[in-house]
Amino acid sequence: MVNVGYALIAAACGLLVLIVAAIRPPTLGRALRLPLLTHLGRRSFFVYLWHALIGQTIIQQWTGPGWTIVSWSDPLIIIAGIGATWLAAMLSWNFFEAPLISIGRKFAY
Repeated sequence: MVNVGYALIAAACGLLVLIVAAIRPPTLGRALRLPLLTHLGRRSFFVYLWHALIGQTIIQQWTGPGWTIVSWSDPLIIIAGIGATWLAAMLSWNFFEAPLISIGRKFAY
């Protein structure tokens, strides 16, 4: 698997992307324009960059270092971390990213 398997998986995925790009099925385009997916896509880079820091901060503030899941209520901390990350991503999009993008679209380069 290490020597050839990952390369075959990557090649198969690349071939699949090429086929889908060449065919351009209309249902795929409609599905990718769903409001939920565009909402997720606009905030995904912030979530990618900041999820670990925000989640770790919430967990350490509520439980301290060395946290483990020992009861049924402990996953609520994870849900709180996800919610805080998403709230921060929405605030970043509304007050920072979207205004900068709209300013950038005014200039031709």
